[in-house]
Amino acid sequence: MAGGAAGIALLLWAARSGPVERDAEDAAREFYTEHGRWPDDPA
Repeated sequence: MAGGAAGIALLLWAARSGPVERDAEDAAREFYTEHGRWPDDPA
């Protein structure tokens, strides 16, 4: 029973955190397109 609840909690957490990471990746790709380097690369 506890394992099932933990599994559901994990799925809910993963579903909630997914789009934020995707948005950050899209923003980094957009930066790369404009500047020719990744945002965390030294200038």
